[in-house]
Amino acid sequence: MPILETLTLADTTRQRATTREQGFRNKLLEAIDLQIAAITATIKGEPFKRTVQRWINNGETGNREQTDVEVRFRSWWWKDASGVVFIELRYANKAVEIKPGKTAITVGTMDKLVPVLEQIKAAVEAGELDKPLKAIASTRKKELNKGNGTQGNGNHHNGHKAAK
Repeated sequence: MPILETLTLADTTRQRATTREQGFRNKLLEAIDLQIAAITATIKGEPFKRTVQRWINNGETGNREQTDVEVRFRSWWWKDASGVVFIELRYANKAVEIKPGKTAITVGTMDKLVPVLEQIKAAVEAGELDKPLKAIASTRKKELNKGNGTQGNGNHHNGHKAAK
């Protein structure tokens, strides 16, 4: 019996992964989940450490190895002088304007942070923050393009003058 005859075949094709908007949403949803994990740990009195996988060169063998590395975690919440808790959504290292001129949400107490973030997750999934996320992404793209040497004085060498 031929090998291909043993396979279960389907008449379908791979679906497109995501739309641009869904990509924005997924990135923000992952960040919200990270904040919820940090808040939960903080409320329990446990330390929260964020780790990511990175490839590093092993000096002994000379091979690249993938390892977990602890990275800095930036919380989105803070307390004011009177002890009221606020939270500010962040995307691409910028505060998300939920309404024009409004970036912070008054939460009140730490125990209300997770339910507020769950509400925000539902709003993100429903596409309610697509417009501000697109605005941040487009300004971020412009900022990145300014710094890569492709605009301005025609010098394409990362700001260094060519040796004579």
